[in-house]
Amino acid sequence: MANVRLAIMGSAMPPFNYLVVLRCLTTFLFDSDMPATVTIRLEDALQTRLSRLSASTGRTRSDLVREALERQLALIEFSSARRKTRPFAERAGWLTDEDVFDAVS
Repeated sequence: MANVRLAIMGSAMPPFNYLVVLRCLTTFLFDSDMPATVTIRLEDALQTRLSRLSASTGRTRSDLVREALERQLALIEFSSARRKTRPFAERAGWLTDEDVFDAVS
């Protein structure tokens, strides 16, 4: 790893490892908890429904969209996990939700 010496306004800085600095900047820029911004297009009817719900509940449109997205992603992830584990469950004789509930209760 190379050491780098920088001169800022005529005064030299001590040598530093540029990979460490790069990692710190990467951590700050990409691993932080800073929220991301996503832009979506909504049809007029959906936009109207969202605005009305926002006004009637006193919640921001962002909060409503974020909550709806979290729920939808959870449903998709659950469906995917269920689809992947179904063959194992069927081999164990678990064919319904009640079979699973009985086994874990």
